Amino acid sequence: MTHQERRLVETHTTMGAELLARLNDNMAKIYGYNEALVMAKEIAECHHEHVDGGGYPKGLRGDEIPESARIVAVAPIFRTSKNVETWN
Repeated sequence: MTHQERRLVETHTTMGAELLARLNDNMAKIYGYNEALVMAKEIAECHHEHVDGGGYPKGLRGDEIPESARIVAVAPIFRTSKNVETWN
């Protein structure tokens, strides 16, 4: 994967978070804010952050990363440890 292709792939975090935020804003006009969508936005935006600050898109560290995203981030580690093929 080229550097440019990798940068494009990495945009899925912010694009997904923006989409979920807009969805929640629109739904809030009728139903009020949905906490599940708030959490989904956190996960979408931060699931590639690393505790050491080496992740993306913001380079968050440790407790700066929402707990929901830290929990979801464990899934690829578990999958890899089970010898299931993955790309990163």
